Amino acid sequence: MIIRSEKYITNPTVVCSVISYNQKHWIGQCIDAIIGQKCDFPFTIVISDDCSTDGTQEVLKEYQARYPHIIKLVLNEKNQGITGNWVACCEAFEGGEFVTFCDGDDFWATPDNLQTKVDYLRQHPQCIGVTTNENRVDADGNIIKKYASQASRTINIPQIEIWNPNNIPRNLSVVMYRKDTFDKHIQLSNYIKYDYPFQDFPTILTMAAYGEFHYIPIATLNYRVGHESDSHPSDLQKFERRMLRSKNMYEHLHTLFPNLDFEEGDFDHYMGMAIIKQSIKLNNYPMAHKYAAKLKSRSISVLCSKTRLTFHLYRQLRILKKRLH
Repeated sequence: MIIRSEKYITNPTVVCSVISYNQKHWIGQCIDAIIGQKCDFPFTIVISDDCSTDGTQEVLKEYQARYPHIIKLVLNEKNQGITGNWVACCEAFEGGEFVTFCDGDDFWATPDNLQTKVDYLRQHPQCIGVTTNENRVDADGNIIKKYASQASRTINIPQIEIWNPNNIPRNLSVVMYRKDTFDKHIQLSNYIKYDYPFQDFPTILTMAAYGEFHYIPIATLNYRVGHESDSHPSDLQKFERRMLRSKNMYEHLHTLFPNLDFEEGDFDHYMGMAIIKQSIKLNNYPMAHKYAAKLKSRSISVLCSKTRLTFHLYRQLRILKKRLH
């Protein structure tokens, strides 16, 4: 179901995309930060909700009624998952020179986020997308890690560096793209057909193949951590499935961009280490042992996951170290 007023702006400068799922306590903060943007151009917000059951949709309907000229709602009738929900949101865009994103549990950190990025893209016509950094906040929105710039100038990030990232921000909630380039090169059907587990990385990677992609060393997003989410599930089997889907996604992206190296063994190592780390966090020895047995790594986490005793000793030491800090 789509809720759209006749007053809705169809020729905005920026289309802001928001996806939500069971985020009743946070979605208002996300929308307020967008509504509160100080800019000299019109913008709209397309919000796609993935069958929330906690009252999120009621909050969204209240906001849409309050801002009918700005907000358009997409209320999925069947659960689509994070990627399908994002695709549904993108398919509902109308007009726009630029497009930007924010997940429903995050919120923008500055009231000039839109103006800063639009100005930058207009001043750099060779640039098809721009990203920034983020602060980390807790479940209540309090900053627990404030971004401190390590650079004094913007950086052009080539596609190869996005493929093999070195602390490069890839969160979709801090990116703005030229919409004509986005519409031309982002094949939304691939996200569903090849079962991408998430949307930010393949989107940035694809866009960077068709123009310069720049990074500005400022924080424009408050990224919420420490709660259950699609990218940080408490269900370890769900996390394992997400990693296996990620491998399939990387393999497909490699077919689209064969100049980017893909070694199955390297990804298997990355996947195994990630699952072991999550297994230690969630106190799941069988899963940690399963992947430790596959890896040749001599890292302490892998070695300690070989036996139940060393696994639990290592986990307790990590908990103690965290408490002391």
